[in-house]
Parts: sequence; structure tokens; C-alpha cells
Amino acid sequence: MTRRAPRLAVIAIDGTDPQSIARYADAGWLPQLAGRFARARRVELQSLADLFLNSPWACAVSGVAVENHGIHVFRPIKSGTLDIADGAGRRIPTPFWETAVRAGLRATVLDAPNCGPPPYEPALDGLRLLEWGAHPAIRPAGSFPPSLIADVQSRHGAHPYHDDDPSLTTSDELTAAQERICEGVRARERIIIDMLDRDPPDLLLATFIEAHVAGHQFVNLTAPSHARYDQAVSAALGDKLMRRVVESVDTAVSNIVRRLPPETTVLVICMGGVRVTYGGSLLLDDVLRKAGITASRRSGPSLAQRLWHLIPARQRQVIRQRAPDFLRRQSDAQFLSSVDWTATRAFALPWAYDGYLRINQRGREPHGIVADGAERAALLGEVEAIVSELRIAGTGKPAVRRVVRTQDEYRGRASAELPDLRVLWKDDEPFDAVESPRLGRIPNRDIGPRGAHTDPGVIFAWGPAIAAGPKIAGIRDIDFAPTALALLGIDPPEAMDGRVVGDLLRGTTMTEPAPARRAMR
Repeated sequence: MTRRAPRLAVIAIDGTDPQSIARYADAGWLPQLAGRFARARRVELQSLADLFLNSPWACAVSGVAVENHGIHVFRPIKSGTLDIADGAGRRIPTPFWETAVRAGLRATVLDAPNCGPPPYEPALDGLRLLEWGAHPAIRPAGSFPPSLIADVQSRHGAHPYHDDDPSLTTSDELTAAQERICEGVRARERIIIDMLDRDPPDLLLATFIEAHVAGHQFVNLTAPSHARYDQAVSAALGDKLMRRVVESVDTAVSNIVRRLPPETTVLVICMGGVRVTYGGSLLLDDVLRKAGITASRRSGPSLAQRLWHLIPARQRQVIRQRAPDFLRRQSDAQFLSSVDWTATRAFALPWAYDGYLRINQRGREPHGIVADGAERAALLGEVEAIVSELRIAGTGKPAVRRVVRTQDEYRGRASAELPDLRVLWKDDEPFDAVESPRLGRIPNRDIGPRGAHTDPGVIFAWGPAIAAGPKIAGIRDIDFAPTALALLGIDPPEAMDGRVVGDLLRGTTMTEPAPARRAMR
């Protein structure tokens, strides 16, 4: 029997973008990958991470646009309810590896962001999917088939550090976090090589989440204007911790690539770069309440809140680390109970990075009072006018960089799940407050401790199926899945919104999807 070898290997380096990759290469942090990337065919990607934080990877692996799958933020309100939709309940529409397996190929998938194990069906018996050290960790570790995760954990253990901890501040704490992140990189390399050796697939997809975690963990170490910047810690550590993580990813990815036979086509995809942000996630809620658009319900602190403040600060921090889900549920309940829904025309989620506004629309929300049509449009115009007047306090600079009527601009099967309006704050420099003659001064209560994400991505492609040529630009995240399938010789399903990047493929003329492609915005 001929030994199976991957026809296509996709390695995703989450938490990076073209700018960070170039910066790491120039600094010598990618001693092995920099040369490969320089020789590879380069494809520049664009995502909608600025508008829809959690959409890029969902779009990339499904080929389906955000307005047609609705996955856009970590914890949204589920349309038609006041339920907070937990990430564990999300189902990304048919990832491209499932299409490949149904076509008779074998696929091994490790930690594709937001992708949990599918329900069992015999047609997927050729799939080995592992959710071992995903970020964000929205479910317990799992696999398809279910027995796989137990086997992997018995051999390699659990991931030592797949979520950042904003409470870490000292040099020792941060260095210990870096060491555990690098341990995760090395364990991930061993798992991938073990799976390749034991059960070689036709398609390999492996995600390195560690640069993403490190970006959040260390992003403020070199930003002197940030509230989380500590001069003494920065002097002691500088960019050393991030460098060690990037170098460990460079080594691991290079070791995996060297194990692949020459007949394997390789795609290294980099998305989700981390940038410094100065917060603002609570501003829209504060603005709407001060403007009277969100009606607050007067109530004293709950028993849980009173008990919480009696706990010593150090113990509260331990609870935050060990019971985050419990604390999130308490925070959700507190927010929902603080709103008088019978008098609220619109509301914002105070945990969605930028301003996420939803109209309390009659017939759609449980207690809706705003009619669809002219009344809804007038309210959106009112909010747009209010936020456009806001200035960064003391500077005269606009506080808002962009306002988008997202449900109107992104119409599709799942548009109802998207916010009605997105207000993107000018959060790339420090600001203590925003102000306007209408509302006065509103403090910025969120300092942005974790960093935000960037839109651009990049693919570095090489191997026998890749055509030589110049850089390819103007490609959307939704184009990745149909192109990966074309590299495997599989026609993309009609449900995909993306197109095959025909210029990338050797000996193919496939350039358009079956449905009409949505225009880029």
C-alpha cells in the first residue's frame, strides 16, 4: 500500500498580520520562516475584523460571508431574545475540510478557531479534528472522533496556557506566562508530527494560537502611553517575551514543514494581528443612557454584588482566574437587569470592544418598542448625530472614526444576528473621556488592557500546485476555503460566497464561485 502524504498543508499563525510578520522578519525573529516567506507566492487578504471581531476565521474556513453565517462577536445577543449567545453554541457553516472528507479525502484539523467537533455522521469518518488548545477556549477540549482527545492528552497533556491573563503585571509573572506559552508551541509541534506519522491525511490544517495569546498578554509592554505600561517591567523585559514566542513558532512551523514531502502544497495563513488599543468598550452604553435612549432601571446592588465587594482583592483575582464563566454570567445578569426594557429604544453591549448597538425593535426583540421602517431609521440617525458630536475631551478631535449601519450594509441570511449599528471609537491613542455640548463629559471606563485586532491578513503559498507570479491583492477571507478546495481538486459548493483565486493555482481556470460574489466593501 502506498503511504499517504498530505496533498495540502495549511498552517495558520493566529494573532499575526502582514505588518507584524514583516516586523518580526526584519528583527530576525523568524530566522527559518523569513526565507521561505520571501520565496513564496504572496496573497494579501482582507477581513472585516474591525467591524465583526470574530468573523475572519469563520469566513475563511467556510467561504461564507458574515451576513450569511452571523458569527461576528464573542458573546452577542441572540436575535429575538435577550439571551447572551455563548461561543460554544456556534456552528460554523460546513468548514472546507468537511467538504473534502465527504469527497473521499482524509483530513487532520487542529485548533481551527471557533470550530468544535461536528456531530457524528459516517460520511466524516475520514476526519480527525482536535480542539486541544484553542483560543478563545469556548468549550472543553474535544475531538472527532470523541476518543481522539483522550489519546492526545494522555500522550501530550493539556495545553499549558491558551488564554491570556490581564492581571499579570510583574516581570516574574509575565516571564512565567511566556515560558508556558512556548511550552504550548512545542507540545503543539509534537502533536502535529505525531498525527502526521500515525495517520497521514490528504489535508492537514494546524493552527498556532500562541502568537495571539502572547500578543494580548504582552501588547502593552512596549506602549509607554498605555495605562498598563510599567516602566520598570518594560526596562527589564522589553520585547524579549514576544520575541521568544515568535521564535518558538518559527522553529515549530519550520520543523513541521521540513517533515512534509516535496509533493505537498503549503499555505501559511496569518490573520488576527493584535494592536494596542486605549479602550472605549463601555462608552456607547454610557452615551445611550445619558442621552435617554437606554432607560436605566434604578436598583441597589444585588446580594451577589455586595458579597463580592466583601472579598479581599487578591481572592477576587483568584476567583476571576478560576471561575470566569460564573463571573461572566453574573455580569450578564447585572447588565440585563439594569435596563428598563419598556422604555429603552436602543441598547449597547458593554463588552464588545467597540460600540455594538441593537434597536429594541418591535416584533424582533422580546420587549421591543421601536417600529421597523421609518421609526427605526430615524433612531439610527439620531444616534449617529449624537456620536458624531462627541470629541476626545480637551482636544477637539472626533471621538468616533467610523459609524456603520451594519444590518443595512451587510444584508444576508443571518443579517438579523448582526448589530443594527457599529460605532468605532478613535481608540489608537490615550483618551480619558469624550464630551459634547449635548451630553457633557463621559469618562472612558475601559483602558483596553488586552489589545484589539487588525483587518489585514496574508497567505504565503508554495509547492507543486502553486503558480509562479507576483503578489496577489484584493482577496477576501471568504476566498480562502474555495481556493483550498480547488487545490485539492474539489469544486467549491454553491453555498460558498467566496471565489477561487485562480491566479494562485497552477493549471486551473477556476476563478468564480457558483453564486454571485458579494462586492468588497
